[in-house]
Amino acid sequence: MQRRTWSRDQVMKALPFLARMNARGHDVYARPDSTRFVLLDDVKPAALDAMKRDGHEPSLVTQTSKGNFQAWLDLGEAPEPKMRTQIGRDLARRYGADPASVDHRHFGRLPGFTNRKPQHTQANGFQPFVLVMEADEHQP
Repeated sequence: MQRRTWSRDQVMKALPFLARMNARGHDVYARPDSTRFVLLDDVKPAALDAMKRDGHEPSLVTQTSKGNFQAWLDLGEAPEPKMRTQIGRDLARRYGADPASVDHRHFGRLPGFTNRKPQHTQANGFQPFVLVMEADEHQP
């Protein structure tokens, strides 16, 4: 995995490179540059509804494969990394998300690129695109 810290402009300029890498079989991941967000991975639709009912409105929801979603939650402040990991762990347990994807440094799949996991290969041989399903227009 190549880890880079890029500005929004740098990401935009790198899109052709990222598309080439994705087409060659590489996954493309990203995370917000703010430490106030936590990722919940492999969230099911019913859990997304429960999160919203409980007042945990995601800032971004992406569909990573059929029936699987990632949700970025804005904690409103930037807790210490250990605390952010613990909050993610508690939310993952509560909403049935993947407990292995909650650490404070975890990346989510970048929308617009394909999910290259072999188990998601479709009958036609294509991989599913990561799609933005919901986004808070007020987020930076």
